[in-house]
Amino acid sequence: LMIVVVLLGGGAGYGATKFIVPEYQVVATIMLELGSGSVGGGAAKGGQLLAASGWQDLLRSFNIADPVVNQLGLFVQPAKAADSSLFRGFRVAENLTAGDYVLDIKGQNYSLTFKPGSLVEEGVLSDSIGRAAGFQWRPDAQAFSGRSQVEFRVVTPREASQELISRLSMTLAENSNFLKLSLVGSKSQLTATTLNAWVEQFVAVATALKKKNVTSYAAILEGQREYAAGNLLAAENALERFGVETATQPSDRQSEIAGTIRT
Repeated sequence: LMIVVVLLGGGAGYGATKFIVPEYQVVATIMLELGSGSVGGGAAKGGQLLAASGWQDLLRSFNIADPVVNQLGLFVQPAKAADSSLFRGFRVAENLTAGDYVLDIKGQNYSLTFKPGSLVEEGVLSDSIGRAAGFQWRPDAQAFSGRSQVEFRVVTPREASQELISRLSMTLAENSNFLKLSLVGSKSQLTATTLNAWVEQFVAVATALKKKNVTSYAAILEGQREYAAGNLLAAENALERFGVETATQPSDRQSEIAGTIRT
């Protein structure tokens, strides 16, 4: 009985691994530069950028996710992980028709079908594939050697960004500048590459934001300096005019001496 139970349990476990998609989790930590983003006391404070919630909103924004999706081509999803190399350099145009596709290969020719069986186009593998569907894809014809069919799904870049953002979680402890990011996915290497690209894009955008912020505050300070310099110049001119106007007038000391002599 024990042997039967072990065999059944082992068989069930092996069968489950064939149907359950594994989920991987990768993490990264970012040190944030926090600030209130306000200007107080009549002087600009260039060190103040975004509060913690602002940085988290930036991380979840399309300004970060869209470039990552375009860089890694996350809008195309091959049915087989081994086919990922076929889609290197795959990009999409504005006239993209999203959906499930089947690429049938016969020698050096191909036919692209939109599921459930609508023919999109036919052509030669050495040419661009899927222009009628909004694909910008020209893979090496030799990459299809020994293949008769390739299935894949294409989504819009914005849909890919939304799905990517939904898989990102963030944790920021109270009174801490260290933000922990966690991204889950079914492919370990791709998930790690995606999070690395996400952090790099965030750093690039944050750096540009900080530079713009410092430039803005520098402009404010320059405006304050020019205003103060104008006030100082006006005061100096007023003092000079006052000196000229009163130069020929008798002072109180002179009037007092003159009155003493007349007496």
